[in-house]
Amino acid sequence: MRQKQSIYGKQIRIFVMFFLLGIVILSVSSEVSASKKGHMKLLSVAETDNGFEGRMADLYLEIEPGQGRVFIDTFPLTRLDTQISTRFAKEITCSFINKNCNHVDMFYTIRSEGPLVGGPSAGAAIAVLTASVLDNLDMDEKTVITGTINSGGLIGPVGGLKEKIEAAQKNGMKKVLIPPQNGVLGNDSLITLGENLGIDVIEVSTLNQAIYEFTGEIYEKANDGVKENDIYIKTMSKITDGICNNTFKFYDEMPKNGSKELLAAKNLTLSAKTALSDGKFYSAASYCFGANIKYYYSSLLEKNLSEDEINLTLDKISSKMYRFHGKLDKWDIRTLNDLQAYMITRERLISTQKHITLSRDFLRVNRTKDALYQLAYANERYESAELWSSFYGTGGKKYDISNKVLKQSCIKKIGEAQERIEYLKFLMPYPMDSIEKDLSLAFNDLKSKDYALCLFKASKTKSEIDALIYSFGLTKESVDYAIENKLSVIRQRISEQQDDNSFPLLGYSYYEYASSLKNEDPSSALLYAGYALEMSDLDMYLGNKGRLYFVFDYKVLYYFILGALFGGFFAIRLFGKKLKKSMKKT
Repeated sequence: MRQKQSIYGKQIRIFVMFFLLGIVILSVSSEVSASKKGHMKLLSVAETDNGFEGRMADLYLEIEPGQGRVFIDTFPLTRLDTQISTRFAKEITCSFINKNCNHVDMFYTIRSEGPLVGGPSAGAAIAVLTASVLDNLDMDEKTVITGTINSGGLIGPVGGLKEKIEAAQKNGMKKVLIPPQNGVLGNDSLITLGENLGIDVIEVSTLNQAIYEFTGEIYEKANDGVKENDIYIKTMSKITDGICNNTFKFYDEMPKNGSKELLAAKNLTLSAKTALSDGKFYSAASYCFGANIKYYYSSLLEKNLSEDEINLTLDKISSKMYRFHGKLDKWDIRTLNDLQAYMITRERLISTQKHITLSRDFLRVNRTKDALYQLAYANERYESAELWSSFYGTGGKKYDISNKVLKQSCIKKIGEAQERIEYLKFLMPYPMDSIEKDLSLAFNDLKSKDYALCLFKASKTKSEIDALIYSFGLTKESVDYAIENKLSVIRQRISEQQDDNSFPLLGYSYYEYASSLKNEDPSSALLYAGYALEMSDLDMYLGNKGRLYFVFDYKVLYYFILGALFGGFFAIRLFGKKLKKSMKKT
């Protein structure tokens, strides 16, 4: 009896072994890769002897199992920034539809009969096609779109719209989607131009709207509005009190009439009081910061300090700054709050050093007033750095914020900024020395392995370039719309992060300040809205976001079953022979 049980046990083990072996052999040897494909028409412009001409091209996408890589094949060849914009569009889309695309590779192909101007103007089209293929949406092949894709899924301005609309009409398209702030061409509306050509020209400002126009699908995005965050309010009010208490003390002590500096400081103080009464802590802190520099500078002028006394004051600030740098280097960054606190604190400490150096330089050439102003700026920068560090350790959702992830994030953001610079040169061909110098600072941080600061600086530089691109073609009437459009998208992103148990404290701070500036200083409001948008999308770069996405092909299941049957067949044959032999022996 025991011998029979032993024989049957062996047969079961042999059966399982061959069963699994068959699965492995046929699954591997089949070399089947699942894939999903999509296509759409693409609008572009080409440089010719007669100027720019609108062109049509074909954009294809194939998605296969992989490692999150992006490949682009273009003919004729386009510039490097087309590859950067393609990668960014893919990442924006995966984030927008809440899918983790780390286990698929995406192959984009662009085909055109003539040379094209590369760059980010195809970003919106690439994002729409990516969403349609990922979510199996049917595309309207008679619809085309032109526009950049930006953080938060915002569609931004591009050039050559008149030529693109004409090209779409000549190639049988029925609908052209354009960014709204480019809705004016001289005295003639582009929408009217489309009507005259028998083609619908529709303004879309977000990826959601664009997808709807192509597919009829609308992504329901929960937006309960920006909710109060207790940790943010508690910490930011502490920071504001720390900055503004000095402001209000200066305001009470300084003479009512005085220099232009004092008058400007008093006006900033009044603005700070208004912001505080409205509960806008960051805005109040910003106004107080500007006022404090002017107040402190005025008080330094009155003291008539000697060169040695000025140097001694600078030495004290330097000493405090270096001690604080040592503490900052020991931070264990685990949450979005920790990362943002590090970014802004480090940036302010570096700014402190910059103004200390400038103060000493001015002092050496006997420009005492300038030296004192830089001293005042350095002092306030350091004080604000210490206060902003209060956000460290305030909790929140944990992310993968390793050096490896931050380095890749830094490189991606630098690439996005470089792409924007190249496109800006195409739109407005003038020297970009100042912007390129700002971006070089991010490169320096990359080399010195301060990846978090690199990400912060590259993000701000990209925002500054975007603000210039957005201003291209804007009229006085449309600038308010452009600002509010950005603020609306920012509110959406902040709301989504709050639902995900996270809070973009810098994004919210810049959003609040942009809202305060939109009436009195629209240009600055547009810039700070850009900062807010970039800082509200930081989580996109930290990984582990969204539902894991796999491409599934029923051929894989087919070969799995075939392999199982193959292995089972040989196991049964062997099992049968062994069983017959054992039966004869018994």
